Amino acid sequence: IATIVCMLASLGAVDRAEADRLFEAEKWAEARAAYEEILEGAAKGAERAGVLDRIGRTWLMEGSYWEAEGFFARSIEEHETAEARLHRGQAYFYVGQRASNERGAMGAEVRALMNDAGRELERCLVLDPVSGDAFYFLGLCAAYRIEPEKEEAAYRKALQVSPGHASASLDLANLLAKRGDGPEARKVLDAVPAERRTKWHYLLIGDHAAAADDQEALLSAYLGALRLDLEDPVPYDRLWQVTGFKRRFAAFRKIMESVLEEHPEAWLAHYFLGFCHRHAKDPEAAIR
Repeated sequence: IATIVCMLASLGAVDRAEADRLFEAEKWAEARAAYEEILEGAAKGAERAGVLDRIGRTWLMEGSYWEAEGFFARSIEEHETAEARLHRGQAYFYVGQRASNERGAMGAEVRALMNDAGRELERCLVLDPVSGDAFYFLGLCAAYRIEPEKEEAAYRKALQVSPGHASASLDLANLLAKRGDGPEARKVLDAVPAERRTKWHYLLIGDHAAAADDQEALLSAYLGALRLDLEDPVPYDRLWQVTGFKRRFAAFRKIMESVLEEHPEAWLAHYFLGFCHRHAKDPEAAIR
């Protein structure tokens, strides 16, 4: 009997590992099916709550927010965790965001959903006072309620408990820039560690550097964005604007050539290099 129990336990572990692998691979429907099988044999309490939370997250990632909310509610009833409260708050926020986008206004329904989201996020912070994501989503809720002071405070708190929080730093920088405080926005962006920067960080840093006429910084930033996404035309266009538009064809060509040395498969770099040759009236090189 002991051998059979060990074998079943081993099989269960493999099943959970496979479900987690599918989840990490973003195969939401397959992961959900695997978790639902596991749920049937899961022990009540923390184990069952964790599986319910995972099922809810698969629905969340697919944009089925009410389905997700139902599973998060069941998870909390089974065994309350900060993660389930956070995810339920996110579900309420996304429902409210969708309703706002569809109606084009901040009506009573949207405000109620943002308030529901806020209550879940506040509860999450009671259980986990250093949840950067909870503070960040509180900032998003404040943004929809048009409460800029609360929005800024929440983003700053997210960065305090989770330094370099990518989304909080981006949204805080955008908020500050809209307010006309470019230097403070740049300070927020520069504080994000290089390993946590996205291409959007680099693009914003480059835009602020361009506004300050800091050529070295803007070139470095736009190149940083380009290297993170070789197939996005935006960084190439930004680089062209600050070089090619000013007839600095040699500088732009040198940048594209350096990119191709590192990434010969970067087809957009080939395209823009040809574009540069054409403007420099070198049609043969452009064709190559």
